[in-house]
Parts: sequence; structure tokens; C-alpha cells
Amino acid sequence: MQRIIYIGVTGNRARASSRELGTQGEVAAVTVALTFDEGWNGLAKRLLWRSANGDSTGYTLLPEPDASGVYTAAVPALPLSEAGKASLTVEGVAASGTEVERRVRSALIAFRVEPNDLETNSPAQAVDASVAEQLASAIEGKASASHTHTKSDVSDFAHTHTKSDVTDFAHTHTKSDVTDFAHTHTKSDVSDFAHTHTKSDVTDFAHTHTKSDVTDFAHTHTKSDVTDFAHTHTKSEITDFAHTHEVAAGDVAYTLGGLDINVASALDDLFIATESDPVGEYTGTLTAVGWSGAEAPFIQTVSCAAVSADSHVLVGIAGYATDAQYEAGCAACLRFLCGSGAIIAKAYGVKPAVNVPIKIGVIK
Repeated sequence: MQRIIYIGVTGNRARASSRELGTQGEVAAVTVALTFDEGWNGLAKRLLWRSANGDSTGYTLLPEPDASGVYTAAVPALPLSEAGKASLTVEGVAASGTEVERRVRSALIAFRVEPNDLETNSPAQAVDASVAEQLASAIEGKASASHTHTKSDVSDFAHTHTKSDVTDFAHTHTKSDVTDFAHTHTKSDVSDFAHTHTKSDVTDFAHTHTKSDVTDFAHTHTKSDVTDFAHTHTKSEITDFAHTHEVAAGDVAYTLGGLDINVASALDDLFIATESDPVGEYTGTLTAVGWSGAEAPFIQTVSCAAVSADSHVLVGIAGYATDAQYEAGCAACLRFLCGSGAIIAKAYGVKPAVNVPIKIGVIK
């Protein structure tokens, strides 16, 4: 009967199921079956046997493994030729085709070879009947070297399984039977019970409502919150934002000496009057920093020697003023009065932030 010695190789160490290689002189009686850890992946495997007297058989490359990754090889005659201590060197080599480039890993394991007490050429010795029967009975009671078991044959060790290990029987459970795993469901998975929820219970789906759908809570809104309806306002209803307007001369009116005076009309009258009376033309500047007063009307005096308190004058923004100077002068709602040797300007609107050039016409 062929005897098998199982050898597991891990790194550079080897462990054998038996250190008894056999008896001196045996031939083709023993097979080694080898398995390797991941460190040997990608390497060709070869064996080197040595007998007790140090003789070597030469290297033997292992064939491809079987489906379970086991490499097998018969033990040659040479390591069994001498009684004593034989050895096996297992090597992992990098190979290119049939050529070995270098040895990468190796493991050494020693075996005992028992002496053969029979003389070399002694005749076969008879075995009596009782001994033969005992040997036959013992052999028949042994299992083959390669054999299998069913799970019912194994009873002497305790073990456990997870549910993923068991695949060979069908069974069912009700939901009350299962308590040891966490899981979730979407609302579409559950159809066999009735229940209700308040709005605070539901978090896993998105939806929208129009304002007409919601009736059960009190709330307020600022005008910035409401965007879904159209409406209009008159200017008297709007009080919460600041704005400015350009002022045309025709829009400005004031009362002087009990009379309502329109600026545009007054200017027209003055221009008509100057057609017959000679006019002296002078210039001046209302500086941005020359205004006094904390609130309108702001006051500034511009020197002009040709003006007296009872002079008739025509004062306006100079034609050479820039757009920014003209706009500042219009927004100021300017009024001009005569003083002794000066024009007194009053700003009833926005105090100009830039210099405003003016032109002064004195009717003689």
C-alpha cells in the first residue's frame, strides 16, 4: 500500500505529518504531498533528496498541483538506500522556461530511515497462519489513504457555523422568529399592516405643498418670504427706502414776498429783461467744503464785488460744468440771494459733494 507523508511549507519552515520516511531498501512505497503558503506563489518548486551518507538525487521539479493546490511526488530510491538520517530540501525558484534563474526560498526537513534486518540475498521467510490472519485483519480494518467522510461520521469535536455557511437545506421563518440582525424597509416594502403617522414621524421622502394645503399651524411672513402672487402699490404706500430725483427748474416753486414764484418762469422773465438792459457777467464756485449748517437749507457765500443787497441778478450753474457738477447742483435745489459784495447760495435739497461752478449775471 502506498504511504503518503503530508508536508506543509510556511515561509522557510516545513512540517511533516511523519518523520519516518521508510525502511532501508524500499522502492516506490512512499509519496510526499506538499502545500505552500502565499509567500511561495509564482515560484517553481523543486525537491532535492539526500541519503544518510550524503548522496544527492539531483533536483526534481514538482508538477502542477491538483485542484486543491496540493503538489505530489514519489520518494525516489536513493534517500531510502541507507539507514539513518535522510533529508529533503524544498526550494522555490524563479524560472524562465526550463531554465532556473535563481533560488528565492528554501525549507529543509529531516527524516529517519529504519535499517533492514534481512540479509541481502536471504530467501523469503514463511509466515505462519495466525500471523497472516492478524495482518490481513489489520489491513482490512484500515481505511484507504485517500477517503472521505460525511458530516454524520464526525462526532468528536465542537464547532459553530454562521448562517452563511449552511446552504444544503430549505426552511422558512416568520418575522417573529428573527431577532439577531438589523435591517430597514422603504414604505413600498410594507403592505400587511395599517398605521398612521404625524408629520414629525416621516423623514425619508421629499414632497411639496401649496399654501392652500396647510391649515393646522399659525405663522407670519415678512414681505421677502412671499414670492408667488402679483400686486401693486402707489408711491404713498412705500416709505422704507431712500432715493433721489433729478430736479428740473420747471419743477421748483417757492414763495417770495407773498407771491408764488416758478423758477422757470422767473428765469424767462429775467432773460427777457436783459435784452434791453446791459448785463455784467461774473463767475464763482460753490465749493464742496464751503457749506455751513447741519441740515437743509445749507448756506454758502460767493464773493462778487458787482453785487449789492438791492441788485437784480441772474445766477445759474455755469455752462462749462461737468455732468457730475450739474447733477449735484440740480439735486441741491439751489436758491440765490444778493448780499453786499456777495451772492448767498442756499441748498434746500442734497448738499453737493463736489464743487459746482456758477455764472452770475448782474443787471445794470
